Amino acid sequence: MKIYDPQGLLPGHDQLTSDASLALSRPVLQFMQMTLMLDMSDIRDNKQGNTDLLFFRSNLSARFNKLTITLNGQSSWRFFGSSLSRDDYVRLDVVRYF
Repeated sequence: MKIYDPQGLLPGHDQLTSDASLALSRPVLQFMQMTLMLDMSDIRDNKQGNTDLLFFRSNLSARFNKLTITLNGQSSWRFFGSSLSRDDYVRLDVVRYF
């Protein structure tokens, strides 16, 4: 798909990018909070090809007196032509306040 003729334009001015995001944050119990996020990007480029990006993130945070526990996770997908790459990330934080 050709967006328009990029002849005579500076580099970087011949691409079209679309982004969409969704976030939801809810209390799970009295002491827990859950957040879910979804980000999508669609990049159309006449020179380098098309790229689609998809990010899903989640966060679960709980507080017990002076102890805070947070669990974060992210999964990201990148579609470039016929190739696909995926990265996953998980992190657990435990913090004790004195």
